[in-house]
Amino acid sequence: SDYVKNNTWGSQISLDSYNNLVGVNAYTEKNKDGFATPGYIVYRPGDVSVNTAATLAAITGFLPVSKDDVSFYQELGLTEKFNLDNAALTYRWLFNIVMPELSTSGLIHQNYNDNTGKTNKFIKDYGICNKYFHVYYDDVSSVSNSFKKNLHSFLDANSPIFGYAYSEDRDVAFFSQYGQFLVPTDYTCNLTFHAADLFKHDKFSQPNKDYDKKAEQGKHYVAFVVSDGDNATYWQNTAGFATNYMNAAGRDKDNFPVTWSITPALADLAPDVLDEVYNSMSNGYDYFCAPVSGQGYINAGNFASQNNGEYFKDFTEKLDIYMKKADLRNVTVIGGNSQNDLVNVLKGYASSKQVEGGIVYDGSKYFGSVQGGVIWIDGKPFVGPRDSLWETTPAYIAARLNTYEKDITSING
Repeated sequence: SDYVKNNTWGSQISLDSYNNLVGVNAYTEKNKDGFATPGYIVYRPGDVSVNTAATLAAITGFLPVSKDDVSFYQELGLTEKFNLDNAALTYRWLFNIVMPELSTSGLIHQNYNDNTGKTNKFIKDYGICNKYFHVYYDDVSSVSNSFKKNLHSFLDANSPIFGYAYSEDRDVAFFSQYGQFLVPTDYTCNLTFHAADLFKHDKFSQPNKDYDKKAEQGKHYVAFVVSDGDNATYWQNTAGFATNYMNAAGRDKDNFPVTWSITPALADLAPDVLDEVYNSMSNGYDYFCAPVSGQGYINAGNFASQNNGEYFKDFTEKLDIYMKKADLRNVTVIGGNSQNDLVNVLKGYASSKQVEGGIVYDGSKYFGSVQGGVIWIDGKPFVGPRDSLWETTPAYIAARLNTYEKDITSING
């Protein structure tokens, strides 16, 4: 049909080409109407076929349907087009067929199982809409290293990986080898709605400024920084609403500043969420910085060491764009010293005009290997935290602070 020809609907890939395995038919439609009639793709709940069905839905436009719900969709008049409930229909099998029509600008790395045996439905709408491949590197599906290398070589450098990791350190390190970064979105839904042009902003503005505030002698100054804002899900579902975060009772009476790390990727992914956080949920003492380690979660030292630093150069150039759009001026960096090259990593961040400084996380509870101090890079301060509220109490931290000098000119203050 004309819809298939102009890419409004369906695919240029022959449906019969999916039946290329001996004794296995993925394309199961009996009357071969193809894209002339609406239909569905059958998957097994909580199984790898959840991800292959989502990818195939992105390419064909047919609806992914659990095998438990087939009768319901048949009653609606839909026809079975594909059945992917077969272990032979692997990620590799599908990738080799649909590669010509996949997007190279991103990937969905998402568990197909919600850990109760049921289907994990999060982030699917965004992946399908953008024609991203859906995959998950767990121990059950046993994805080979050769396939992983082929897939990530196919993707663009500095492209986002949506969803989350199975093994955080291992997966983030592997993504870095190809100049790709994680945008945690594993419990995010309706991103196709949140990213709509209706909510688009050319630029955002933080609610508060502190440029004119001067430090006074004889006092301790403490910056409270809330970590883990790289997780877009956290901002969509938790940070602005939970009663132990921005929606805590009595926050209207606060008289001390809190800095929240927030991913600048929200400027594109969910501009309505970023606008709501800045303009409705914040009080007069809320400030914001970029999270680890910029527009996406990377181990900065490891990432910077790849491809002779070219991936990292591109990453920090794009960081400048994202931070400017989200009105952020400070960035938090994790893993900057993982290759014993912290100064050069921080130079990369300092090269961004929008970056005025940053916070360096390293070691146990983010501060065990830095324990206070400032590294100046091209006139920009990068501060190592001296304490953490992780698994301790405010009273304990307050007691420690009161042992320090009350001298704003001293590193011991």
